[in-house]
Amino acid sequence: MKYLHNSSFEKTKAELEEKGCSYSNAVLIGITSLIRYDAGDKGKVIEYADKIDTSSQHLLGIINDVLDI
Repeated sequence: MKYLHNSSFEKTKAELEEKGCSYSNAVLIGITSLIRYDAGDKGKVIEYADKIDTSSQHLLGIINDVLDI
């Protein structure tokens, strides 16, 4: 089948949006936990913040690509 039925497509798209949010929440929760653990180490906090930024931008790009389908 070349094209998904519209309702199937919308359902798949909604599931991907939900999973994307779950993955981004997992990344943010995990890394912010590390920040709390190393809060006194400014270098580590900056390193973790950079990882949050990079991961978030990458994930956003993937989600946008999927939503553009």
